[in-house]
Amino acid sequence: MFKCSILYPNHEDIRFDMMYYLERHMVMAKELTRNGCLGTEVEVGVSRGKDVPFMVITHFYFRSQLDYETYLAPNIKSFAKDVPYFSNVEPIVQLSEVVMDELPTK
Repeated sequence: MFKCSILYPNHEDIRFDMMYYLERHMVMAKELTRNGCLGTEVEVGVSRGKDVPFMVITHFYFRSQLDYETYLAPNIKSFAKDVPYFSNVEPIVQLSEVVMDELPTK
C-alpha cells in the first residue's frame, strides 16, 4: 500500500477553515482521485497542555505508487491553488510505503 500524507504545520498565527476544508477541498480531492484512491483520513491535532506540531494531517491511500502517480500527483497544482481559501500555512507532503498495517477490523 502507498500513502500520501499532507501535513499542515501549526503556528501561532495559523488560519484553518475546517468547514471549507472538509466540505469543499476534500470533496474536490476525493472527486479527482476517485478512480484510484482506496480511502482518505483527516486528523485534527489535539493538545494536552502543549502545542501540537501539526494542526491537520490528511492521508490518501493507494494500492501502489503508480496509482498515486496516476490519480493524485497530476492534481497537486489544483489542490495547491485551493489552499489559500482555507489556510495561511504551506502544507508538507510526505510519500510513504505502508510496510505494516495492524488496524483493527470492524
